[in-house]
Amino acid sequence: INTGKNHCSSNCEKGLKPALLIDKINETKSREETDARCHTANLASDDPSEGEHLMNLTMILREICNFRQDVKEQLEDTKGEISKTDTRLDEVGARILENEERLQKTEEAISKLLNMHKQTQLRLTNQERCLRRENVRIYGVLEGAEGEPKAMIQFVEKLPRENLDTDNEKNMVIERAHRALIPKPPPGAQPRSILMKFLNYRMKEEVVRQAWQKKGYTWDNCKISIDRDYALRILARRRDCMEVRNGLKDKNLYPAHLSILYEDETKIYETAKDSDGEASMNSNQESLNLQRKVELFGLQFQVKPYTRLIVIITSEQTPS
Repeated sequence: INTGKNHCSSNCEKGLKPALLIDKINETKSREETDARCHTANLASDDPSEGEHLMNLTMILREICNFRQDVKEQLEDTKGEISKTDTRLDEVGARILENEERLQKTEEAISKLLNMHKQTQLRLTNQERCLRRENVRIYGVLEGAEGEPKAMIQFVEKLPRENLDTDNEKNMVIERAHRALIPKPPPGAQPRSILMKFLNYRMKEEVVRQAWQKKGYTWDNCKISIDRDYALRILARRRDCMEVRNGLKDKNLYPAHLSILYEDETKIYETAKDSDGEASMNSNQESLNLQRKVELFGLQFQVKPYTRLIVIITSEQTPS
């Protein structure tokens, strides 16, 4: 091969044409291949085993070359697939970032909507409470005791006057009165409550106060109780605290919000879960002895010497 190159370069220096130069190169290559074959044949004729060995090596080299070519093609295909996968991953990453931003905005919007919904519920409850401010519910009156529906107002006016010590009976004017708007219960079941609306708010409060002081009364062998007409959410909260109220009633305690000031720290209990009905309060909280435990609505204090514990109980009905 080197000889051919030298020969080619010498011919180029002599100024041969390009076509003649290519023919010379091809002729040189074919001559070298022929010489190699002749050399291999001569070796094979000299030693048959060596010739077979050379033939095996030639086949191995050819297979290696083919395998290399196949591997190269497969690598090219793999590179193409990896490139496509990288492109798809970039697209997926961009979409994930976009979705995360949209999710964050959605969560913020939902949080704002929940706050607005909570405020709206509070406003609706307040408006409902204001609308029910002059209403009173009477519990325990048997079904049909009022007679005809038209005679309901005269019937409910007679009940408080005959059984409560009202000072101003002239102001006891009832605008409307009817049974609770639910299906009529079967015989023997608890009767529906009677809802009545007073014209005078002060008279309504006087009737409720008298009923609470008497803790109800008996009429026609029936236990009658009078209470305010609470909103639905307030009734639900009172129902949740029913067990706590019963536990406090056994200990002669009135349920209220409990605010405890202890070492410049205020603790307020507002829910039934916080209080859990466990309350035992000493009559003289200002004179606490050394290392004395005070249990208030499930909270235990280990009182230090010369420490003052202030307990403040607040309630809408009985502030103290």
